[in-house]
Order: sequence, then C-alpha cells, then structure tokens
Amino acid sequence: MAKIIHFGNQPDHSSSSNPTSFKFWIVWLSLLLAVFSNRTGLNTNVMSRVALMLALTEKYSFEISPWQELTLDWSRTPEGSYYSNKAPAPSLLAAPLFAALYKPLNFFVRSRFTEGKDFNVAWNNMLAFIMWVISIVFQILPLAWVMSQWVKWLTQNKITHSAILFFILATLFGNTGDFYMNSFHGHGYAMVLALMTLLFVFKKHWIWAGLALGLGTLGDYSSGLFIPLIGFYVFLHSTNRWASICLKLGIGLFFPLIIFAFYHWKCFGGVLTLPQKFQNPLFVDSSAQFENFGVISWLPNFKILLKLLFGTTRGILFTQPYILFLVGFILASVIRSRRSKEPLEKKLLTGIVGIAFLLALLWMNAGFNGWHG
Repeated sequence: MAKIIHFGNQPDHSSSSNPTSFKFWIVWLSLLLAVFSNRTGLNTNVMSRVALMLALTEKYSFEISPWQELTLDWSRTPEGSYYSNKAPAPSLLAAPLFAALYKPLNFFVRSRFTEGKDFNVAWNNMLAFIMWVISIVFQILPLAWVMSQWVKWLTQNKITHSAILFFILATLFGNTGDFYMNSFHGHGYAMVLALMTLLFVFKKHWIWAGLALGLGTLGDYSSGLFIPLIGFYVFLHSTNRWASICLKLGIGLFFPLIIFAFYHWKCFGGVLTLPQKFQNPLFVDSSAQFENFGVISWLPNFKILLKLLFGTTRGILFTQPYILFLVGFILASVIRSRRSKEPLEKKLLTGIVGIAFLLALLWMNAGFNGWHG
C-alpha cells in the first residue's frame, strides 16, 4: 500500500542518517503514549469480556450467569443461561493472565474491605487496573511489534522513507482503532490481527496468515469478511499456486475455527450460531428491517452510510481522510490503465481488494442497528 501512496520507489534523501531507527522510535514512543491515554474504563462492552474471564477463572465455564448484572452486553439462551454477546478470542486469550492477577488482588481487596460502597469502589478499581494491564499485554505491545515488523519489511522492499513514515502516522494516529488500544473493547485486538494478517500475506507466510486471520475472526466476527477477500487476493497474484496457498491458509485457520465451532456449539447450540441470535432484547430491533437476529439488515441504511463516510463524529472524511484519497487514486489509476489497455499492476490489484474490504465493512455497519452515529 505504501508503494501506492508514494508514486514510485525513488530514493528519498530528506530523512536522517539512520531513518529506520528513527521510525522505530516513532512506533515505540507513540505506543508508550497509548499506554497512558484515553482509558474508557469499565463500560458494558468491557464488562461483558470481564464477565467471561470471571466465569473461566471462578467456574471454568463460559456461562456468565452469576455475573450477568455486571453488563448489558449478554445473550440469554432458551434454557435461561447467560453468555457474553462478544466474540470470545480476546477473553479466551487473556483469561490466564486475568486469573493470575485477579486471584491475589481479589483476595487482598476482600481482606481489606467489607461489603459496601468502599468494597465496590476498590473492587472496580482492581478490575480497571487488571484490564489496563491486559490491554497493554494483548493490544499495545503486539501493535508495537507488528508495526516494527511492517517498518522492517517495507524498508527491505526499498519503499521510500517518506512513504513508510506516512504509513506509520496513518496507522498509529489516523486510525479509529487506536482510540481503543488501552481499553479492552476488542477493537484494538481486531486491528492488531488485521495488521498481522496483511503482513504475513505480503511476506507470503501463508500458515501464519491463516492463523492470524482465524484468531481475528474469532475475536471480531466482521474480520471473517477478510477470508474470501484474502482468497481473491491470492487468486489474483498467484493463479498457478492458488490451491497450494489456500491449503496453507486453511492449515493456519484450522485451530481457530475449531475453537470457534466448539465455543458457539457449547454456548449457543450450533457451530455457526452467533450470540446475536439470543441478544439482550434491549438491543434488538423488532422491525422487519433487521431480519438477522433483529440486529443486522442485509440492506444498508443510506443515512447511516452517509454518516460513516461524511459524518463529523465518526465519518471517514474527518477521522481518516487519506482513505478516501487512496480510494480515488486507485480508481483513477485503474481507469487510466484500462484506457491505455495496459495490464493492471499488482499493487493496483492489491488496492482493489482493499477497496472491496472497505465496501464490505461499510455495508455491514450501515445495516447494523447498534451503530450510534
């Protein structure tokens, strides 16, 4: 993508004598800033994940019924059992660290405070601290690592220093996922796994790409949109090895998809049954518009789509305007290439797949009844 941003691979002499080291410093210092900024606390989204980790720690179970009152983000099966309505991977991966921190800290809080207001404040502060540590370990540090690997790979492929710097700044400061890096909403996790998936794809580490893609889907259902698009990307770039590469991707996907199937079968009765089928009625729209569990519509809401693109709160135009520029640049390059009857360059094909993924995400979110503008 960085090749598309900069019109070529010409040498760039505007940087310092050791530009790669300078870029690594930007990555790590910006991630250090993320550690101490924008903590959103224990809202209902985070507490749904906390409830699952409490269930795994205290009961070795996925059922959150004893902790259901901690969150509104639950799903209740016909048997009356409560489960988190979140994709499970972030909580499953973080559960061992959560247990290691929670057990001694919980013992200390309970030995120091009796039940009441002071105990509730101390207990909530303890959970907030634990979730902050978990966000650092499972989101901020992995993001620092994957960004460092991106810088290394782009440098090795002789991408210009200015293009790499643009990529770093756009990813670390021009991306709404960054707002959630030190709060455990799952968005930061999804961003890290998406970056890992693309890095492994570009490096042709197909099994690792499949593993990252599977863990991403297990942690954010919308990441599943990547699966057919990655297959399409492989077909465009490696037609003669498409079957072999897809087999390697499948090997990487296998373990996360087995966990996906087991978790959803155990909790919701079917390997492909998502928690939204048993969603808290508070978040269910009974109108015919949202035909999928009362949450998702196949047809996007045009007003929401306009807000996603141009709204002043979350619109791409104001939060990530470079994306719209890239889309326009890619489409203009494709039109120019077709008019001159030249074959499309591989980097433009990559850009087309990126646009397809953007359109899929816009379609999905514009048909989601929980989008708050």
